[in-house]
Amino acid sequence: MPATLPTYDPPSSQRATVAAGLAPLLVLLTFVLIVSRAIDVDTGLAIFLASAVWVVVEMDGFQRAMDQYNASYVESHLAWRSSDTLREWAGAAAADPGTRDFVQRFLDSERVLLRDGQLP
Repeated sequence: MPATLPTYDPPSSQRATVAAGLAPLLVLLTFVLIVSRAIDVDTGLAIFLASAVWVVVEMDGFQRAMDQYNASYVESHLAWRSSDTLREWAGAAAADPGTRDFVQRFLDSERVLLRDGQLP
């Protein structure tokens, strides 16, 4: 039985997803409160800014964690193996779909680690 690669298990995007989902709702609620004069415009602008900063910080943190995980996975499991071996292992029936996709992207990019979402 051929050897297999460890499962590709990237960091969770839950915090970034929550920020990206809730921030627009918070902005909409703030806009409604400003229009109905329940809050001051300065307070509303501060909430808008805080929402934007929250999303940027969460997305940046997720992207950094993802890039770090990908670099670590490549360094530990892919960089020192031949392309033929990686193709064989990724194509095995027992290979995890996430692992197969990541290894295939790595091989398609001519063994260059791309940032998450970049195309070769």
